[in-house]
Amino acid sequence: MRERAVVLVSGGMDSAVVLAEMRTAGFDCVALSFDYGQRHRVELDAAANASHGPRISHAGSRARAWVIPTNEELMIARHTRQLLSVS
Repeated sequence: MRERAVVLVSGGMDSAVVLAEMRTAGFDCVALSFDYGQRHRVELDAAANASHGPRISHAGSRARAWVIPTNEELMIARHTRQLLSVS
């Protein structure tokens, strides 16, 4: 069994190259992307809608890609509230 790796992908060239390099090195990769309103959000939404679920990679793909919706502003607010309540 091959070693598994989670590769965070942003939609840019750097993360695409890292994913390709990990695959070339023999890792069983899972691509993970967070939807926080970045430029490639349109592609993520289109792919998620086409597959009717959070997994946006093709079933036969050598790497699996998932979209995890996030609310960055809510997370910042929660962390800020927690920090302020400590003092």
